[in-house]
Amino acid sequence: MIKIKPDTKRNAYTLTFGSIIALMLLLAAMLTWPAYSLNLLLLFLAAFIAVILGVAKILEPETSLELDQTGLTFFHVKGHFHLAWQDIQRFDIPTVGAREPLHYLGIKLRHPEALLNSISPRLTSHFIVEQRALLVLAMRYNSDCPSCASDHMFDVRDYLSPNKTRYTGLNAMLGHRMALLNELLGYHIYISASSLDRPLEDFLPLIREMHQQHLHP
Repeated sequence: MIKIKPDTKRNAYTLTFGSIIALMLLLAAMLTWPAYSLNLLLLFLAAFIAVILGVAKILEPETSLELDQTGLTFFHVKGHFHLAWQDIQRFDIPTVGAREPLHYLGIKLRHPEALLNSISPRLTSHFIVEQRALLVLAMRYNSDCPSCASDHMFDVRDYLSPNKTRYTGLNAMLGHRMALLNELLGYHIYISASSLDRPLEDFLPLIREMHQQHLHP
């Protein structure tokens, strides 16, 4: 088994403790120089936001991905999902426009049920919200209607998969989103490069090799 621990997790402690020290210094400065309290307050708020971001990163799972003989498992503070190797068609780095690479690992599935039947509801909701910017970017460069992203942002209709499985609610919204992103960018799932422990260009050969090894042992 290979466990992937994201680089952002390592930086979370530095960000959090550094921001806490900054908060203490700024508070002391506000008490010492009240004439500058307004300017210092803005810096105080910025440091406070940095603390919140740092704590959020600390609370994330130590491991973001596990690769073993059965497939890959993605872990997030909102939940997880598991994909069997045989349900995955390929991995690559998606691009937009004139082959401009995106900071995501793209996963193309053989059938969407592989994700929709295994993903937790909270993570489903997170993906739908988090990947709005990705949808806007894909529509801008790879569609015939660059300004139509808002029409596809939250598709609440029932989703009927190619295998005739019907989904409702959040899973239906994710199913429509996956189908549209697959049409525009060529992949169903997008894992941020910040979830990895090395550059995408170095991670891609590793996961491709494991995929092939377990598809053709």
